[in-house]
Amino acid sequence: MLIFLSLFLYAQSFETLAQIGESCDKNPIYTINNFTVTPYPITIYSPYVIFMNGSFSESESVKYIYIGTKYNTSPWVYVNQDVNQDYSKHSTANFSVTMQSFSSKGGYTVQASLHRKNHDVLSCWQFDFIIK
Repeated sequence: MLIFLSLFLYAQSFETLAQIGESCDKNPIYTINNFTVTPYPITIYSPYVIFMNGSFSESESVKYIYIGTKYNTSPWVYVNQDVNQDYSKHSTANFSVTMQSFSSKGGYTVQASLHRKNHDVLSCWQFDFIIK
């Protein structure tokens, strides 16, 4: 019985944490090794956390993270979170952003990207989901 309960709880953890999406940058300076969304699937009116872990191929200064969201065929909506941090070549870094989910059921695309002060993109990750 204990083994069954452990397996059940282990399986449940995959429903609340998911590594999803793909890179939307062909030559990122910050290479994302792990990108997760918690909880997953995302539900209506609920907070969720985007977490990314990766490494820098060169020394960089990260000004902010942009989170862009597109609902069905609507225009992109962006929010940003300040970072204002310098990173050395080959350093690893974690970034986390808490977002509020949406009020409408349907299909969504989310892009998370790191930017320099001059707005150049250092990395980009994109994932799609549906709120039912």
